[in-house]
Amino acid sequence: MGFVANAVGTPAEQSLRAFLQAHEAGRRFRLVLPEFSGPVVLSGNSVASNLSYRGNTFAERDARAASYVQSLLDRIVDAGNVTVEPARPEIQQQDVAFLFGSRSNCATQAALQNLHPSLFQFEFTDTWTIQCGGQRFSLPDPSTMDPASYAATDDYGVVARVQPLLGAPVFFIAGLGGRATEGCGYYFRENWQELAAKFGSADFAVVLRFPAPFDLARIECVASAVVADIATA
Repeated sequence: MGFVANAVGTPAEQSLRAFLQAHEAGRRFRLVLPEFSGPVVLSGNSVASNLSYRGNTFAERDARAASYVQSLLDRIVDAGNVTVEPARPEIQQQDVAFLFGSRSNCATQAALQNLHPSLFQFEFTDTWTIQCGGQRFSLPDPSTMDPASYAATDDYGVVARVQPLLGAPVFFIAGLGGRATEGCGYYFRENWQELAAKFGSADFAVVLRFPAPFDLARIECVASAVVADIATA
């Protein structure tokens, strides 16, 4: 890959650089989030009750997921080499990309077109589904559920890394619902060492279950797939 070994830092920092492929000097990292349109009226603030934000904005849970990944990158990457940006179908292949969200993120949808179908797949009908490791994990379309029903339903998400033939790796931090996207970001930050030890440099995907009621302390890994599994299937 043309990376130069970096002996600077603790063993954990060197391992993190290898996992994120951050050895190359000046490599950039893009945190790519779906945008949602305004207007958004400020709530809970009587002084600002007449104010609203009329531009596009990021969803709160997507932003939290990105903040978890940002805090991990801050350990080894200069802040000037990390950007938070709205999703576009085109991905800068020379930069490491983190794609947050599933159906709502056009960059995620574009990247899935080139993904080996045996690693993982999404299906979006009346039921939203993740397929991985020969298993299916579903919930009703969360965009049609009322908040109470959604809060009482288990959610699922994917954490994955894919290395294109040319270019930098792409990481998926993608839930079926917003809770799962947030939880996937948290899981990535807290468990990257386990992922690095288990999968090494291979492409991988893990499916996470978030039992209701949502609690970041209760995350279950329910399926996984790696490139080696695909090659021998």
